[in-house]
Amino acid sequence: MQESLPDGLISEFTSDWGVDFDWRNIDTELLHSFGLFPWKIKSDNPWWNRSLKKGEVACAIAHWECWHHALETTEDTFLFLEDDVSFTPGFMRNLESALNKLVNYDSEWDLLYLGREPLDRDEEIAKGIVKPGYSYGAYAYMLTREAVDKLTNTGFKYSLIPVDEFLPAMYIDHPRLDVRQVFHKKLHAYAIESDIVRPPDQSLYGSDTENSDFVS
Repeated sequence: MQESLPDGLISEFTSDWGVDFDWRNIDTELLHSFGLFPWKIKSDNPWWNRSLKKGEVACAIAHWECWHHALETTEDTFLFLEDDVSFTPGFMRNLESALNKLVNYDSEWDLLYLGREPLDRDEEIAKGIVKPGYSYGAYAYMLTREAVDKLTNTGFKYSLIPVDEFLPAMYIDHPRLDVRQVFHKKLHAYAIESDIVRPPDQSLYGSDTENSDFVS
């Protein structure tokens, strides 16, 4: 991952912190400081009609720890990447262009997706920049310091859900009423219309979260 990062990014890795976020090895003491949302409901949506998986919980904790760590720095803007992404050609140029457009439109933006899976209609607000509808994908996104502060003050730590579901719950009325009652939209969210970061092909590499055990 270090070798694939574009020049100009100052990077830090969760593996530098001495904490293991692999669901197979995650420390029991760390798990006990978190709580789980009652996730499984009767639904036609296969992601909702089952219990949480240990990989989803470990992933949520890893993102939470990244947000918490970000607030301990002096930076104002953060880029969060999962460790198996790839970057499109001209990534830094395209990112700079998108941020300039975004700041001109909304100087108080909170969240910017660099890649995602749209599940609902978007609203274009500038060339190549949209207000996202319901979307999956937390593998590449940016947050401002104010946004990180908002996320860490939601109670997410004590009511974990998949990060793919939590982020949209922060900027739209989540389609699940039980989620919407706990997590209220607070973020000014945007997305780059054409992904500039891509996830791995799950048909080739599988999924670390899906290929994990269910939480008992």
